[in-house]
Amino acid sequence: MAQGTRVTGNLYHDNLSDDLFEVDHGPFLVDNNIFLSPTTLLSVSQGGAYVHNLIAGDIQKQPL
Repeated sequence: MAQGTRVTGNLYHDNLSDDLFEVDHGPFLVDNNIFLSPTTLLSVSQGGAYVHNLIAGDIQKQPL
């Protein structure tokens, strides 16, 4: 649980699994990042904001 977290200004690349895996209930902010791995995000969350990111991989959303 990472309520109030901000992930900003990172470069993610060449990861064998997801660049970002999250299970959270928010609020959290993911902004100004570059995601270049085949799978960018696996999300089992709600209450997050993704703003101004460059995303090259797949996004997978799982219901809570």
